[in-house]
Amino acid sequence: MLTPELLTTFVVAMFASTGFWTLVNNIYQEKRKPKETPERRALLGLLHENLMGKCNYYINQGWISVEDYEDLQHYIYEPYRDLGGNGTGERALSEVNKLPLHRKEK
Repeated sequence: MLTPELLTTFVVAMFASTGFWTLVNNIYQEKRKPKETPERRALLGLLHENLMGKCNYYINQGWISVEDYEDLQHYIYEPYRDLGGNGTGERALSEVNKLPLHRKEK
């Protein structure tokens, strides 16, 4: 039979357990978060500079080749985004996305 004391004990244990596992999970997530190092900031800066320069070049040119677009997306933008780059690169790439695609002449 479920007595009020037993029910109270059960509810308190359930909430305490949830709080404990939330604390453990938060500590684990904090340790997994990438550390802000000078090398990481430098890499992010280089990617940002490269991304913005290439985006400005293609926007001024008025078109982008399929090959250049794939390289820009895969080798510059995605690593920049994954390292936590701000929205500036995303805005620049969204302008490049509006450009007509051409095949590179061989």
